[in-house]
Amino acid sequence: MDNDHDGRLGAGLADQPWTSVVLEDRPCLMKASFSSRGYSLLLSDMAHFWSEEMNAEGVGKRLGELNRRLGAPVERVCEHLREAVGSLPRPGAAADRHDGAAGAAAAAFSWTRREPAEPEEKAGGTVAVVALQSRMSGVPLRWEFRLSPAEHPTVWDELVAPALGMLRMLSRESAELRACIRRKDAEIADYRDSGARVSRKHLETKPFDDGAFTTEFYSKNLVSCVDLSAEVVFDGGLQRLYGEVASTRRAARKRKPSTTPGKLGLASGRACTLQCLVGRALLARALVLLITQRARVRFPLTAPTSMTDNRTGPPHKSTRPSSWRGV
Repeated sequence: MDNDHDGRLGAGLADQPWTSVVLEDRPCLMKASFSSRGYSLLLSDMAHFWSEEMNAEGVGKRLGELNRRLGAPVERVCEHLREAVGSLPRPGAAADRHDGAAGAAAAAFSWTRREPAEPEEKAGGTVAVVALQSRMSGVPLRWEFRLSPAEHPTVWDELVAPALGMLRMLSRESAELRACIRRKDAEIADYRDSGARVSRKHLETKPFDDGAFTTEFYSKNLVSCVDLSAEVVFDGGLQRLYGEVASTRRAARKRKPSTTPGKLGLASGRACTLQCLVGRALLARALVLLITQRARVRFPLTAPTSMTDNRTGPPHKSTRPSSWRGV
């Protein structure tokens, strides 16, 4: 939950890893980015996803709404909120708080979930409100993070797609490690065939059995791994892997059109629109030329051999030049 020092709203959210936190004894996933001009925040209770993005104007307006007698710069408020969110306890250490500013250390969070009041919001689902009671420079401060259901592309970009990338990376890492162990077993077997022996009996190992290892590992760890209520989902190692996968994915998306389901990048959307317009124009021109060419073939511009005048008299020949004849 680092501070976005360059001041671009939401610019640093994608760079932040997910953090396991506890809100009222309920484990949640959260990622947030704060800057001098606002913040972006994502929250999940493992069943729902909510998000909120606030600019400087919105922060100032809500500050006045909840703290009528408190006047403070938006930069200072955002910095205080960053420290307060960073002080949230982690699963398994609810009583432990992260070191921070004196005001943020005493921050008290509560949250409620309610049905949206506005009719146009009802289709989106439950709204979450995370309330904060703290002291900023010794002055009481109230704040509410009013989170709306996150859009599906946001959940895909921020969690699902990176998680799938992490899964592939861990799977390949596991395959490489197993192959390395098999090579080590072959090396040890060669030493033994040459008469080598371990100097200490407790260091001796049996050849690696992939199937037996997998069965035993699943039986010991599967239940605890799928129970997300008691574990830190993103520990230090997974946070680093998440950051690497997310940054690599963003770099790859800059080199090619977006593949997010139901969402096309603005630049690629404009390019597609331009290509469609140009393609339609070329197709229309080609059709006109084709129709004209066919008309010329079916109805050549050949002058008639004779034509009758309205006046009485013998027919006379056309005076049109011979170059007018059919193409």
